[in-house]
Amino acid sequence: MSKEKGILFKKYITPTIENQQNYIGIEVENPIIRLDGTATDFGVIHALMEHYVTDGFTVLSRDDDGEIIALIEEKSGDTITFDCSYNNLEYSLGRGEDLHELNNRLNHYYSLAQEFLEPQGHLLTGMGVNPYWQENDGRAVESPRYQMLMSYLGSYSNYETDFPNFFHKFSKYGGFVSASQVQLDLNMEDMFEKINMFNRLEPLKGYLFANSYFWNENWDTLISRDIFWEHSMHGIYRENVGTYTRDFTTANDFMTHIEETSMFCALRGEKYYYFYPIQVKDYLAQKEIQAYYYDKTQDTILSESIQPEEADFAYHRSYTLQDVTARGTVEFRSVCAQPLSEKMTVAAFHVGLFANFEELQQLLQEERFVWLVKGDSEALRHQFSKFTIQPDSEEKMQEFALAVLDCAKAGLKKRGKEEEEFIEPLYFRANSGLNPAKSALLELEKGQPLENILRQYAKLEK
Repeated sequence: MSKEKGILFKKYITPTIENQQNYIGIEVENPIIRLDGTATDFGVIHALMEHYVTDGFTVLSRDDDGEIIALIEEKSGDTITFDCSYNNLEYSLGRGEDLHELNNRLNHYYSLAQEFLEPQGHLLTGMGVNPYWQENDGRAVESPRYQMLMSYLGSYSNYETDFPNFFHKFSKYGGFVSASQVQLDLNMEDMFEKINMFNRLEPLKGYLFANSYFWNENWDTLISRDIFWEHSMHGIYRENVGTYTRDFTTANDFMTHIEETSMFCALRGEKYYYFYPIQVKDYLAQKEIQAYYYDKTQDTILSESIQPEEADFAYHRSYTLQDVTARGTVEFRSVCAQPLSEKMTVAAFHVGLFANFEELQQLLQEERFVWLVKGDSEALRHQFSKFTIQPDSEEKMQEFALAVLDCAKAGLKKRGKEEEEFIEPLYFRANSGLNPAKSALLELEKGQPLENILRQYAKLEK
């Protein structure tokens, strides 16, 4: 085993050995919008963070201007942070075992936000792309990590001639794209079977959960976030983004894949550097790396040479849709933010299928569904996240969706926590063919004002 493989084996695989935990981790990102369609008022947003302090949150960190950028509720471990920009709030819940408990905590935090924001003409909403992204101030959160990340993504313009027609031009997408992510504990004994199975479900997840239509750009997709990742600096190496291109059978097989993902940043002292992506397998062989960093005092990008270090692998991260983490979990990160009243559908879907995994395996082997789960998962995900889908294909996808939802619901019943209610909205989507993005666009076509749609997506109850 190569040195790189050995280091990352300890990071990603060792935590899963003999892991018998069954905790749930939820991270949701939500855009704050200004109801009149103008740029969000940062004064209001910063005041909201101070408002959370009065509810018992403790300040974890502030930016260079003294504004709060991270909070923690110490008893639960729940945190509230900005994600990339000041227009996007991320709620990361401490691990739990019951979806009802996690839902109640989120409802409390959302209620506090809405009660504070609405009188000031703002709302926290369940849109996967902020519809006012063009009007907003998209500057990076004033923290070294986010300033490094935004600078790295913006460096695509240096390589456009090397990759003709590859890059999109929206390098600040991290500040206006919002996701709903779930982390579930993995055990090495069956982790690769689970990763393989869920990789095959990506077309279905695109069909059910699509909610990131790119407002004012007319892209032929309801999940623009896929394009943002795949055609950015993160996507220069295919292994780094999207679906997995192959099944995995052993840890060594998976680590071979990890070797093909890339490194793009390193920390030296308090300085975050970024550089042109280097595949893991080649990283330590570099004699020196031309690296860049943002210098705030001069408000410019400066360059230095650095030498690779083994410690740099602490900052390795891929952006695949099923991401194995250093915490012994799999992070499902392919789903857009959902309407607030249906925010728990994402966790319920994954938790239910985990709890009924043997039945899911059998279901995916049925001949009637083979074409949906044995083909190119990425291509099928793109196909089923368009506004218009061929009727015969959609009919088969709807049948598949209902069968998988029944499997997930049975898994939730097995858990015995009466969590089945959280998956019910997905049955409507499967039967009607209306995911959140398509529903919103159809309402706009009928003449519904965008503000009304945003208010609907911001409600905590139907």
